[in-house]
Parts: sequence; C-alpha cells; structure tokens
Amino acid sequence: MSRLTLFCTLVLVLALSVPAYAAVQNVKVSGDLTFRAIYRDQYDLKDNDDANSEVDEYLTQQLGINVDADLTDNVSTQVRIVNERDWEVANDTTNLDLGVDLANVTLKELFYSPLTVIVGRQDVVYGRGFIVGSALLTGFADPEGSLGANEYTDYTAFDAIRAILDYDPWTIDMIWAKIDENGLASEDDIDLYGINVGYQFEDYNAEAELYLFVKEDRSTIVNGGNGDNGEADPATNTVYTLGTRGSMEPIENLSIWGEVAFQFGDYSIAADVDDAGSEYVDRDRQAWALDIGAEYNWADTNWTPSLGGEYIYFSGEAYDATNGAAGCGDYEGWDPMYRGSFTSAIRDFQTTLYATNDPNDQAATTNQHEFSLFGSIRPIDDLALTARWNYYRADEAYFTDRDEEIGHEIDLQAIYDYTEDVQVGLLAAWFIPGDYYDGETTEANKGNDTAFDLVGTMKVTF
Repeated sequence: MSRLTLFCTLVLVLALSVPAYAAVQNVKVSGDLTFRAIYRDQYDLKDNDDANSEVDEYLTQQLGINVDADLTDNVSTQVRIVNERDWEVANDTTNLDLGVDLANVTLKELFYSPLTVIVGRQDVVYGRGFIVGSALLTGFADPEGSLGANEYTDYTAFDAIRAILDYDPWTIDMIWAKIDENGLASEDDIDLYGINVGYQFEDYNAEAELYLFVKEDRSTIVNGGNGDNGEADPATNTVYTLGTRGSMEPIENLSIWGEVAFQFGDYSIAADVDDAGSEYVDRDRQAWALDIGAEYNWADTNWTPSLGGEYIYFSGEAYDATNGAAGCGDYEGWDPMYRGSFTSAIRDFQTTLYATNDPNDQAATTNQHEFSLFGSIRPIDDLALTARWNYYRADEAYFTDRDEEIGHEIDLQAIYDYTEDVQVGLLAAWFIPGDYYDGETTEANKGNDTAFDLVGTMKVTF
C-alpha cells in the first residue's frame, strides 16, 4: 500500500507543478479504475460429478495512471503505471505491486520532417491486429502473475523502436521489438522486425497496406540444440509473414475488409526420429491466414441496428502418425505471431491461457476455420447490445480419429454508459464443444460439456 500511496503523491505533486512550466511543456495526468466480477464453469469441457468443482468465482481490480507530457521541439513522452490484482488472494505478495505498462518517447520531425521515431515500451497495432497487435499470447503478459483472467491484462505492449515516415497519403512504418532477451550473454533472444507500407485513398474511405514481419526465435534451438561437439545448434525458428490488408466503404454505412498473409521460413522442433534419441528436425514453413468480413449499419433507423459476418482461416499441420509433431515435408501450421484481435470470449484463449481436459487439444491460433455472424442494437443512446455466433472447424486432422468440428460459441454483451465517466457492462458466453472432443480415446479425457463465462464490468475514467 505504501508504494501506491507514494506514487499517487508524486503524481499529485507533478500535476500541481504544471502551471509553473506551462511555457515549455504540457502535462496531462489521467487514469482509470476497472472492476470485474467473473463466474466461470466447465472451462476444461469435462463434466465432473465428483467433489472437484469446475466453477471459478472471483473479483478483479485494475488501476491505471497515465502521465502524458508534450515537451518542446516535437518531443513527447507517455507513461502508464498499473496495478492489477484479484481481490484478496491468500499469500499473494504481488497484489499491490506497481508495474510499467507504457514508457516511451516520441520524436517528431527527427532529422527529417516526415520522420517520427518512437522509443520505449509502447502499444503496437497494425491494421486490425491480425498479425501484430498485442503481446498477450507471448507468455510475457501479466508479469506479476496477479490476475486470474489474463486476457484482460494491461500488459500487452512491446519494448520497441519504431520509425514512421509520413508521405501523405503514403505511410511507411518500420519496427524492431525485443520480445524476450533471455540470457544477456547468449544469442537466445526472440526478436520482431517488420515494415508496414500503407496508402490512404481519397474515395470510399479506403485504405490498403502491404507488410512483412519477421519473428526470429533462437530461444529453443540455442538452449536445447544438438550441434557438433556438443555446441548449440545455430538454427533458428524464423517466421517470415508477408501479407496485405485493405478496407473500404463502397456504399454509405457498409464496411468491408480483407487481409491475407503467407508465412515462410524455418520450423525446428525437438523429436525422437527413428529411435535415435531427441534431435532437432528442421522443416520449411508454408502457411496461410485469411480474414474477410463485412458489416452494415442502419444508422438512420431506430435502435441503429448493425449486422455483419466474418470468416477467419489459419492453415493447419496434419498429424503424422509416424513422426508425430515432427512430421515431414513443409510445415503448414500457422504461427500466431503477435495477434491482437480476438473474436470470442472463450475459444480464442483455449490451450494458450486456459487448458482443457483434453491432452490432445489445440489452440485457436492455428489449424482452424472460423465462420461468424454478429450484430448490435442501441435501444437507447447509452445502451449497446451486441451478439456474436462463431462456428469452428479444423483445417487438418490434428490427431488420429478426430472429427473436424471443433464447436460453436455464442457471446452476448450489454454495455451501458452510466455517465461520461462510468461505464458498466455484462458479458455472457457459451462454448459448445463439437465432435472433435468426442474423438479422445480415453473416456476420462473426453470433453463434451459446455463452457460458460459470465463477466460483469464497471470502468471509471478520470
């Protein structure tokens, strides 16, 4: 508690000192408080009739304090300090710790008027966040480990350097991000490099982008490789993602979008090949992803209803009965990179944030077709009601004797603007497993029970 009190005191002193420096800087202090009540049932998809309950019930709280400063000569800084925790978790000494979510400096017109450089911990979202948008699924989110529902964590930013060239209507955005340093003296890092070229059209509110992102992952190979003379294998798990994205409004109130990406590079995995013991198998990557959708909004009608549809595809790797995950030939499973757009409350986070009872389950970030219908209405100006239905099928037979129907999900949400500063919401979601989960040969591992999620939210901004 003393750390939080000290920080708030420092922020207050900073805010009161702003008028004295008004000639050279503009400092804005803001913040937000978010409370959630969460009820979850059968997230493991297994209907347990014994004393081991599958129900989770808990309350969470997140505090964020923002300090934004506009300095002289096109220099600005951004800092966000957060505390996020589950209420009264026994023996949790990290509950009141403060962490840094954002800490960066922006230098505009650096050496050259169209050039902007951003250095430090920052949010990075390209397009709809289909390829790069969040560090949530990297395993480095919620570093304090104090939040049970990690999909709501504030820690989704990247430690990065970005250079942005603005040649209106062209924009060239280059990035280098350090995902994981691992050992300081070892070449076992995970890095992200990329370039995104965008163009803004004059008509139809249209835009287009072409990008190349590279994820270089040396952590697994260097730490566990089997090179000659006992030295580490110099290979890397390198993922090159080349893609294009666009959106437009061909007629009033109709929005359409599309994105397609191709992955190539190296895929290396430890495997027992021909009973020779564990060694690394290197394969070429050949994977695809697609996201297309449309939404129409009846803006001039009572309740302003909207209706849309979306299709998302991630190519998959067929299970190899002989070599298992090592397989042979090109590796066709999609690598999620740093995906930041999520379309469901439950399915998107299965096996990545929440394990099911099925030991042969697979994540929603690869080997999947997703078909969606969604809509919204506003019965009154301050109340928005949304609904979404998703249907999932596997692209390839992930495991022997498994059906390709993964399941359905229904998400319903209500968001009410109580005041300009206070927003309350209620989310209810159901994931209904498909025949895929009936294919588990062990009866104890079969999963055919519906997962349920109920989340009440109140957010206050100041």
